[in-house]
Amino acid sequence: MQRTHGRIQPVILRCYAVQRNGWWYAHCLDLCLVSRGRSLEDGQEALRENILGYLEAVKPRDIRHAFRPAPLVSQVEYSFILITHLLHLTRRRFLGDLAWTGTKLIPAGA
Repeated sequence: MQRTHGRIQPVILRCYAVQRNGWWYAHCLDLCLVSRGRSLEDGQEALRENILGYLEAVKPRDIRHAFRPAPLVSQVEYSFILITHLLHLTRRRFLGDLAWTGTKLIPAGA
């Protein structure tokens, strides 16, 4: 979360999911977190809980202090999924970005 002229601005967290060997792996690039679930929804919910648990444990004054870079392979995979999603060429899921408001996670742009 970032303050701009007294207002709190949500911080965007880049997230995506891929299906491998019957599991959905949901990734948060900015916090270097991965969760899995049997369905896409389970993976998303597990990642959401993982993000909230991490932020609760770290309690950063500014969320950017909690950022940890994901491995390069995850960053490349995210970029590939984002581009192919924009071109509608993949079955992988771009989860959409999440915004951290300081108290909760919401879909970016909501």
